[in-house]
Amino acid sequence: MPYLGAIVCSTVLLTFFIAHLSRKLLSKPQARYVNPFDILLLLASPSQDSRSLLWSRATPNQRLIRVFQLTNTFVSDDSDVHASFVARARSLLSTSTGRGWRHWQKVAISATHHCLSQQEMPFDVFVQAVTMVTVVSGLLNPNADVADISADDAIFCAQEITSLWRLSKTGAEVDSNRLQKLNQRLRLLIPDAEKFPNPLDFVVPAWETLWRVVAAIIASTHTFPETSILEDYHNNPTLEQFRRRDATHGFSAADIVTEILRLHPPTKRISRALIPSSIFSKFILSFFGKYLVATADVEQSQRLPGIWGPNADLFDPRRHAGSSLDSDSQLLAFGCGKLRCIAASWAPLAAGGIAAAISVELHREGYHVVPGNTIGGRDGWAGWKVTRVEAVSTHTMGLSPN
Repeated sequence: MPYLGAIVCSTVLLTFFIAHLSRKLLSKPQARYVNPFDILLLLASPSQDSRSLLWSRATPNQRLIRVFQLTNTFVSDDSDVHASFVARARSLLSTSTGRGWRHWQKVAISATHHCLSQQEMPFDVFVQAVTMVTVVSGLLNPNADVADISADDAIFCAQEITSLWRLSKTGAEVDSNRLQKLNQRLRLLIPDAEKFPNPLDFVVPAWETLWRVVAAIIASTHTFPETSILEDYHNNPTLEQFRRRDATHGFSAADIVTEILRLHPPTKRISRALIPSSIFSKFILSFFGKYLVATADVEQSQRLPGIWGPNADLFDPRRHAGSSLDSDSQLLAFGCGKLRCIAASWAPLAAGGIAAAISVELHREGYHVVPGNTIGGRDGWAGWKVTRVEAVSTHTMGLSPN
C-alpha cells in the first residue's frame, strides 16, 4: 500500500508539473522571429505542403470564428474553402482593376465628400468610414452608388468590427446581439446574400487592414513634400503616375506607400501554429489539445538597422528610389510564399488613391487634419481629428503643419 500511495502521489505531481510547464509554454509564442529570412522559412517553408500551411495559418485564427463567425480561408484549413475564397477574391479584384484607377479615385472622392457630415470628427473614425464606403462601392458592391450608402451604417460597421477585433484578443465573451446587429447593418451595405452569404468573410480582410494603411499615409505626410506627389497621383490616377518619381523630390507615390508598409505594416505580427515534430510537442497536442505557436514580428523585421540603415525608424520614401534591396524578401507586409496576400499588387494603389483623395478633398472643402502625438494602428489615434477651418494654406493640402 505505501508503494501504491507513492506511485499515485508521483503520478499526480508529474501530471501537475507537465500541466504547469505546458501552460508556461503555451501562454506565449514558442518563438519570435525578426530576421526576414527566418520569417520566410516560418511563413513559406518549402517542407510544408499547402494543407499544412493552411492549418498553420488557420489554427491561431480560431478566435475570429468565436467573435465574427468567419468561414473563410483565414480560419479554415480546407483546401476547397481556400480555392473558393481565392477565386472569388480574384474576380472582385479583376473587376475593380478593370474599371480603372480613375474610377476608383472617383469613388474615393465621392466617399470623402459623403462622409464629411460634421464640423469636426475623430481622424480614425473618418478614415474608417471613407475607406469602408470606397471598399463597398469600389470593390464589393460596385453597383452601389456612393450617395445611396449610409455613412452612419459605414461608421457603425467600421467601429464595431474594430471593437470586436480588439475583444477577440482578450478571450472575453462577446454578446451575440452585437454580431447580429453588425451583420444586419452590413447587409444594408452589401445586400447580395447569394454572392456574400457572410459579408464579414470579405469585409474584414478587404477593409480592416486597408484603412490603417490609408490613415498612416495621411498621418506621415503632413510635414513633408509628399503631399504634392499625392496630389499629382490624385489628379492623374494611373499606374504610370503612381510609379513616376518626382524630378524635384526623387520619389513617387508608390515609394510613399511602400515606406508606409515598411514602417507601419497593417499586420504587425503574424502567428503560425507549428506542426508537431518532437515527441513533447506531439504529447502536448494529443494530451492537452494545444499547439505551439511561433510569431513573425514583421514590424520589427522591417525596421532592422542592419538592413535599412541607422535611420530605419524614420519615414523616408527616398530609400526605395533605386534601392537594390530585394523587396519580396525584405518587405513582408503582405506575407510571402503560397499564402501571400492575393491583393498585394492591388492594395498599394487602392490605399494610395484613398489617402490622396482624402488629403486633397479635405483641403478643397476647408478642412484640415489636426495631428496627435503618435501615429496609431488599429488604436492609438488620440488627439487626431478632422476639423473645418475658415482658411487653409494652399501649401498644406488640408493638413496641419504642426
